[in-house]
Amino acid sequence: MRVLVTRPENASRRTATRLKSLGHETVVLPLMEAHHHAEAVREALQRPHAALAITSAEAVRVLEILGDELVPHLDAPVFAVGEATAAAARAAGFRSVEAAEGTGASMVDAFSERLRTLTSRHPLLYLAGTPRSPVFEEGLAARAIPLTAVTSYTMTPLPIPEDAISAALQTLPLQAILLYSRQTARVFFGLSLSPESLPNVRRSRILCLSENVADEVPVSLRPNIRIARSPDEDSLFALL
Repeated sequence: MRVLVTRPENASRRTATRLKSLGHETVVLPLMEAHHHAEAVREALQRPHAALAITSAEAVRVLEILGDELVPHLDAPVFAVGEATAAAARAAGFRSVEAAEGTGASMVDAFSERLRTLTSRHPLLYLAGTPRSPVFEEGLAARAIPLTAVTSYTMTPLPIPEDAISAALQTLPLQAILLYSRQTARVFFGLSLSPESLPNVRRSRILCLSENVADEVPVSLRPNIRIARSPDEDSLFALL
C-alpha cells in the first residue's frame, strides 16, 4: 500500500521505516516542525517539583538536549500520555515512568490519586507543547492538583513548496493518508491542492489517530475516515 506520512521530519523517518518493514511504500511530506525550548526546561527543572508529566515524545527530545544536566532528575517520577512517550522517557534514562492510555483525559483518570499525594508540597511539572489540548490541565485543576506548565517545544507549520505537494500527492496510487495530530490535519487540508492532486486525496483512506484529529477532515471527505481504536501508532497501522 502507498501511504502518505505527514509527521515532522524525524518522526516521519521512524514511521516510514516501520511501514517499509511491513511491506508498505511511503511518501513523506512533513507539514510541521518542532522548535525546542531547552532553556525554559532547564530553568523549570531547577525549581522544586514533585514529578514530571509529558504528553509527547517531543518533550523527551528537549530533555535530552540537556545532556549530563539531566542526570540528577532521572529518579523523578514521570507520568506519560502513552506507551510510546513512556518508552522515549525510559530510553532517555528515567527510571520511574508510568503510561496512561494515550490521551490527556486518560492521564487525569489514571494518575489523579497518585498526583494528589505526590504534590502535597511541590507542584507537578508539565513539559507541555504548543499548541495543545487543555484537557489535561483542566482536569487537574478541577481536582485541585497543583501544576506548573512549561512550554518545552512549539510546533509550527512548514512552508511547503507547491512542487513538493504535487510530487507527494500526484503520484499514483496514493491509498492512505496518516494523520497524527489535529494541527497537522488542519495544515494538510489547508494546503492549496492542484486539480491533479485532489482526485488522489479523494480516493485515499484518511487514517486518524483519534476523533479529535478526524474533526479537522472536511465534510466531503468524512466517508474516507478511519479512526484508530486507541491513540497509538500500532492501532493506526492496524487500519492499513
